[in-house]
Order: sequence, then C-alpha cells, then structure tokens
Amino acid sequence: MEKEKVAKTEAAAILKENEHRQAVIHAVFNPVTGQGSVGRRVRAVISDFPIKEQWLPKAMMRVPLVRQIVKCGSIAKFLNECMDIDTPTEDDVHKVVEQFVRIRCKHDFPFWAAMFVYIKNKGGGPDVLFRLTRPQRKLVEVLEGMRTHNMPIRLILLKARQWGGSTTIQLYMAWLQLVLRVGLNSLIIAHQGMGSDEIMDMFNRMMASYPVEMLHKLGEKYDDNEETFVGVGKSGAIKRVPQRNCKIKIGTAERPDSCRGGDYNLVHLSEVGLWKTTDGKKPEDIVRSACSGMVYRPYTMVVYES
Repeated sequence: MEKEKVAKTEAAAILKENEHRQAVIHAVFNPVTGQGSVGRRVRAVISDFPIKEQWLPKAMMRVPLVRQIVKCGSIAKFLNECMDIDTPTEDDVHKVVEQFVRIRCKHDFPFWAAMFVYIKNKGGGPDVLFRLTRPQRKLVEVLEGMRTHNMPIRLILLKARQWGGSTTIQLYMAWLQLVLRVGLNSLIIAHQGMGSDEIMDMFNRMMASYPVEMLHKLGEKYDDNEETFVGVGKSGAIKRVPQRNCKIKIGTAERPDSCRGGDYNLVHLSEVGLWKTTDGKKPEDIVRSACSGMVYRPYTMVVYES
C-alpha cells in the first residue's frame, strides 16, 4: 500500500512537471510586441503608437526618450508636455515613432529581425521575415547575455541539423554590423563551396530587401537607389556595406587561402567538425589564421559551430 502511494505521488509530480514544460514550450512569443521574447522585459502601453502594447527590453528604459514617452502614455502627450508642442502634427508623431523604433532595434534583436530581415522560406514560396523559433531564442539569450555584460562573445555551438542555428549566428553578426557598431568586419568559413554559396545567397536576399534608410542615421540624406551590398574584388567572396563601413567575407575550409588576411571582428566557423586536413594545412591552422589577429574585447565574436 505504501509503495502504491509513493508511485502515485511520483506519477503526479512527473505529470505536473510535464505540464510546466509544455507551458514553457507553447508560451506566447511575439517578437513585434515583445511578449515572451528574449531577455527581461517591461510592459509599456503607448496609446497612439502603432503597436499600442509592447514588452520592451528592460535596458531600453534607461534611455530618457523612451522613459518619458512610456511615462506619458502617448506620443501626443509627450510632445505636448516634454517638447512644448501644443498641437502635434502627423509628421511630429511619425518622427518620434521612427526614433523609438530605431532605439528598440538597438536593444531588441528579435524585433529587428522580425521587422526588417527577410530570409528564404523553408517551405518554398516568397521570402519571409525572420521570426526566431524557441531553440533560436535560447541561443540568442546566450549571445545577449555576453553582449549586454560587455563581454567578448565566444561560443561553441553543438547543434542538430536544420533548426537554423547557423542562420541565427550569421544574422546576429549582421545585426551587430548594421545596427550596433560601424566598422565591424565579419568572416564566415564554411565547410565547402556549396555551403559558402548558400551563406552568400542568404546575405544577398537580406540586403536586397533591407531598408536603405536603416543604414543611415536618422535625418541623414540618402538615395533610395544607392548600392548597399557591393562586391570587393573579383572572387565574389567579399561584400561591403559602404554605409556601415563594414565587410562580410565568406571562405571555405577546402580553400584555406580564402580565409587569410583581413581585419575581422566577428568570425563564424561553420561545420568546423567536418573540416578536413589538406596538404600542408590542418583545420587548427585555418582557425588560428582567422582568429589570431582579433582583440579580446566587447563586440568581438567567435563561434565554433558543428
């Protein structure tokens, strides 16, 4: 009888834990509102904002503009009370919204990705905006944990295939380059040529649909038709984003010389466990060549993934 009671208690505990885990797995995640998104969040209601109810990264609340708007509860009230504009125009409101969105992009990678980054639809059809899956959110939590503590980002990612770990790493690097810091150069070394072609295709897709104005400071003049992803040299392996003074280089372990040279701040070593030793070159040598010149400081990043 005692054993039966113990067994029932254990079974109940297992079922309760299962319910808890299922609730976590199926919890609400909306990268646009921020509900259930990465990191610590603060609920904010701004009555006349396009997204009325938002869950903002807590770090955003340290920005005076954000804090004032949230406290006022509306943009119109903020303009009236904090900016001394008696009758705000639509243009006044639009400027504040645009500034707010840019601030949020700097603090909220999942929001930026879901608003501005198009990737290939895995099921076919038109390209889709990049919305993080649960495993991808767990990965970004780790990356953001290092970045927000002003640590150099260093990670070994052991992954199953086809859940988008590589894509997440590469787009997180792009976020650092396009949004957070000017002049960051990235190097991605794929296992083989086909892999490098796929990576470059992803960046081409992303930059083809990325808003030109987002590459410029707010209020800065720009041309809608200006080039945003320019080839460097004849190999097609290096592209430059002139507005951000940064480069993206794609190399392969099959051609070690393609990984030499350059000043890199962000390095992604893709499928590194499959790299083969070639005449006079070991995988360790390629890694050393890619990373040896990197300074150990915040906003540098090295990821070994396989």
